[in-house]
Amino acid sequence: MLPILRGFRGDVRGTTRRLLRALPLFVCFALSMRHADAAESASASSVSASVSAMAAVDGALLNDHADVLIDSTDSMTFDDARRSTAFEPLGGRTALGLIDHPVWLRVHVRAPAGDAVQGNATPGDVTRDASEPGESKPGDLKPGEAKPDAGKPDEAKSGPATQTWWLDLSPFSMADVQIFTPGADAAQWRIVHTGEEQPFASRPLAWRQFLVPVTLRDAQDTTVYLRLRGYNTLVVPMRIWRLSTWARHALADYLVIGVCLGVMGGLALYNLLLAARLRQTIFVLYALLVSSYAVFSADLLGLGSQYLWPASFVGVVGRNQALVCLYGCFGALFPLYLLDHARVTRWYRPVLHTVAAIYAVSSLFALHGAYGIAGLVIQALPCVWFPIVIGVALYRSAMGFRPAWYYLIGYGPVIVALTMLILIGQNTLRATPLTMHAFLVAGAFEAILFSQALAERFNILRRERERALELAVGAKHDQWRAAEEHKAELEAKVALRTHELESSEAALKQLAYYDALTELPNRLLFRDDCERLIDACRRDGGTFTLAVVDLNGFKRVNDTLGHHAGDHLLRVVARRLRDAVRERDTVSRLGGDEFGILFPELARDRIAGGALLDALHEACAEPVLYEGGVMQVSGSIGLATFGDACADRDAMYRAADREMYRAKSVHQVQL
Repeated sequence: MLPILRGFRGDVRGTTRRLLRALPLFVCFALSMRHADAAESASASSVSASVSAMAAVDGALLNDHADVLIDSTDSMTFDDARRSTAFEPLGGRTALGLIDHPVWLRVHVRAPAGDAVQGNATPGDVTRDASEPGESKPGDLKPGEAKPDAGKPDEAKSGPATQTWWLDLSPFSMADVQIFTPGADAAQWRIVHTGEEQPFASRPLAWRQFLVPVTLRDAQDTTVYLRLRGYNTLVVPMRIWRLSTWARHALADYLVIGVCLGVMGGLALYNLLLAARLRQTIFVLYALLVSSYAVFSADLLGLGSQYLWPASFVGVVGRNQALVCLYGCFGALFPLYLLDHARVTRWYRPVLHTVAAIYAVSSLFALHGAYGIAGLVIQALPCVWFPIVIGVALYRSAMGFRPAWYYLIGYGPVIVALTMLILIGQNTLRATPLTMHAFLVAGAFEAILFSQALAERFNILRRERERALELAVGAKHDQWRAAEEHKAELEAKVALRTHELESSEAALKQLAYYDALTELPNRLLFRDDCERLIDACRRDGGTFTLAVVDLNGFKRVNDTLGHHAGDHLLRVVARRLRDAVRERDTVSRLGGDEFGILFPELARDRIAGGALLDALHEACAEPVLYEGGVMQVSGSIGLATFGDACADRDAMYRAADREMYRAKSVHQVQL
């Protein structure tokens, strides 16, 4: 147990060291945000100083020189707004919070002297006349409003020298935007009506969300009115630009947006292809998570209205909140599969499933107009599940699970960026280009790190499979080896048992078919061999001879010298008889001092008149040494050949036995 605790403590220390190494990155990021905010404040101060002279500067933030009025009656006209004395200074605020009423803004700006072009726009700038999309006609005004310009461009009218500047609202999203700018005549006003409830073609500039031309009179104060209506937090940083200067600024802006969205889209597609190939749910969740974040970011920046739904989706209220809820739904499900572990599954899985269900229902509420409920869920629910997921990720990281470390690194900037969005919406943090695009960069960073986490998780699973396969192969090899050993053991036992059986069988056969004293075949085997020879002769037409040998004088040896001497004599004579015949001939002991011999393919006349019979007599008559003395006997031999007179075993044996007794009688007469 102590080594396990020491290892766990080492993992915790390693994780803590990695977090401490990453902490300076977050600190630097926060300081850069604060520095950017301070720089923006300094810039605003400089603009304020110049606005006191009412001079426009490229990229200047106009929120310090604007007034705000909330139309709680929802019925205020432009003339009512112009006459109203309820405007209050905006005070540099870039966000107004979630307001369910139209908001009027009044901006004061002065064109710098010396840049005016009589009757023409500043070189490089472009304006639309009232007949182009994006500008209202006289009939667009409500009763009591001032008549707009007759629709002719300013440069076609005589009057003071003018300059065309461009007002960039840069909000995240805005449902309805009406901008009132003075025409050539002070009594006439030009109206630009746009917003996300209008088709994207209503934008004055075809590839920008809320960028409208403003005609400024040379060295004169110009007041611009804006009527805003949104279903999300109103974030309206207003800047004034020359078009040529803004284009250079927007190029870098769109480059960052394109790179970030391209990274998210490419990784989402790649992991979707991996999901189709590997058939794993977590890759689908990753693709949905990154895609929902990318679509949410694109819609927040106005690119959704421009490219995804330029004319068909403009009337859907609360789509931005719905996209955020979808991202939250997939964001809750993704760590459920990435960080899953047996020790946390029992309580971790139900909590995140509940969070995902709440987000899914909230997205439906947002699409049906209850975007306030969705906004409340978006701001409150992360306080519940963020600490849980971060805690589980830290726990899994302490266990040495590397995907959890990638998850922490990737999700940290997203949490910071989304928190910054909430702070911007609450006007706690000023909306600057850096703070407003931090969430996009964080999303691309999250996509890269989460993809790395998936790759590491896949590698871990692959290594675990390989290890399991090795263990399975090893176990199978062990089983095979054990089976082989068991088989060998069984074979050895079977072989031993077989040998024992064969030995027993041989012993039984030896006892049944062989004489124990002389080790010659006994009478039973002699009879079987004789029957086989008879069958072969009947089948093939051959012949054989049966000989019966009886020892003369053997009884005298037994009676005078004892049975031990007789047994010794029998063994010696048996060996001599076996040596005297051919290898294919069979010598058997029929009992007592009587022996039987089978001569295959030999007739009687070839034996009786040849050396073979003499060899048999010599084998019987040759003296036998025993305990310093000599024993000597002789043999009487009878022969019978298979034929008509001896057609079976018994007939042959009787014939040979009769001849043997005749020879024995002759021997006794001779004695």
